[in-house]
Amino acid sequence: MSRFMRPTTILLILSALAGTLAAQETRGTILGRVTDSSGAIIPGVTVRLTNAATNVTVSTRSNAEGNWARTTA
Repeated sequence: MSRFMRPTTILLILSALAGTLAAQETRGTILGRVTDSSGAIIPGVTVRLTNAATNVTVSTRSNAEGNWARTTA
């Protein structure tokens, strides 16, 4: 391999790895819709989410359309 190709190859590999490392995300969003058995929306419902591994519970409320969302860290 020539003296020029070795640094260029290493630079390309490091650039590719840097892109994948920067793409890691630690947050997530959980969303849903509260409805009754007939499919009608139910606004203003408190939704509780519990992490089974840590037993930590967070809450949110459904909006006027029955939708709810919770962003977690």
